[in-house]
Amino acid sequence: MPTYTPLAEWCDENAHRQFPLTDESSGRDLTGNFQLPQPFLVDALICVPPGVDIDKFFVMTILVRLGSIDISIGYDDGADPFEVAKVSSIPMDAARNSVYYLTASPQTVAERIVFQLTTGALVIGSTDQIRQFPGLWQFEPASAYIIASRVTEGLVGVQALQIGQSILTGAVVLQEGSNVTLSPSYDAGTGVTTIRISANVDTGGGESTIVDDDTLIAALLARFGRPITSLTGVTPDDNGNI
Repeated sequence: MPTYTPLAEWCDENAHRQFPLTDESSGRDLTGNFQLPQPFLVDALICVPPGVDIDKFFVMTILVRLGSIDISIGYDDGADPFEVAKVSSIPMDAARNSVYYLTASPQTVAERIVFQLTTGALVIGSTDQIRQFPGLWQFEPASAYIIASRVTEGLVGVQALQIGQSILTGAVVLQEGSNVTLSPSYDAGTGVTTIRISANVDTGGGESTIVDDDTLIAALLARFGRPITSLTGVTPDDNGNI
């Protein structure tokens, strides 16, 4: 995602209120023994896929170690809240109002795959108070919802393509080469466009389209004939030698 530069004075003001949590969120963990210190998390910017509910993102867990801190962001789907992104290894000596970028969490459930497009940043004000509470702290969604104004819907997409040492940005066109066909298809249900790449090989009797292993083998057999697999009934050893 693009670099995020917070306003230092604004972050200092946030260190005295529950922001970026909603006014209704207590910031208290499941055990009731820990409350998110106001000076710790002073800003957030979360960029999420289109079509999700921007009111349902929350601080899911905070892991406080001796020398570093992890924060995970969750999504409340109403049934089984799940992690969508996290920041790992925030140093305990983090500079005041320092920015740490979110990494999207892997998703295995089909309808959650789109959350792998999540990006964003968290701004850490001060670790002075939270360092006094080592442990893994977990939150119910309602106790740690992130205010919707800090969640931006729709700012997702490919940032760049890298080919070798070249990084391509802006409008990039995929151009078909000789005997290659590109077939894009859009799935309205998932919002995903699939580009299928097919190779057309001249087998001597016309062209055939290679789309899988079977058609590749068929094209090779048509052009070169069946390969020798044994000599006078003797088959190759493990190294392919007869």
